[in-house]
Amino acid sequence: MIFLISLALALALAAFCAEPLRKRPAPFYVSAVLIAAGVSVCALADVQFPLWFKAWVWPIFARGALAGALFVLVMLAGAFPNGSAGVKRLMPLRGPLSILACILTLGHNIAYGKTYFVMLFLQPWRLPLTQKLASWCSVAPRRRQPMQVLPPRLLKTPRPLRLRKRRRAESATARPRRKR
Repeated sequence: MIFLISLALALALAAFCAEPLRKRPAPFYVSAVLIAAGVSVCALADVQFPLWFKAWVWPIFARGALAGALFVLVMLAGAFPNGSAGVKRLMPLRGPLSILACILTLGHNIAYGKTYFVMLFLQPWRLPLTQKLASWCSVAPRRRQPMQVLPPRLLKTPRPLRLRKRRRAESATARPRRKR
């Protein structure tokens, strides 16, 4: 239910704030930073909220439901058929929505990291395997060099066409190689 509420909020944001979000996203980013900071401070200080707030509002931010819903919209934009209304509406917003989702995810990471990262390093036997893996993926060291996806021969830049033609002409007039 919390995710459905978050998805409705994300859709409302994409529908009603599309133009300002696309043209001037900075106020939205600042708001997301303030929300993430507020979630982090409240989680670290163990602030006690009223029951209704803890059940319906807090999980939207602390559990990362709104960030997940924003990521869903970003992914759905790429899944719609080309030229459809969904693509026309969501494609220009993919960048700002994903940045908002990433900023909001920081609040979730700090709120849950307070428990799970501490357990990962001090009491790893208390964590189930799935939570160990998720925690490790968050704190694992990254490679400093970019991964090479293509083989080196495909990474070479092609020669200009004029140079290729000249080399072909030279090789055609050159003496043929002797086979060994």
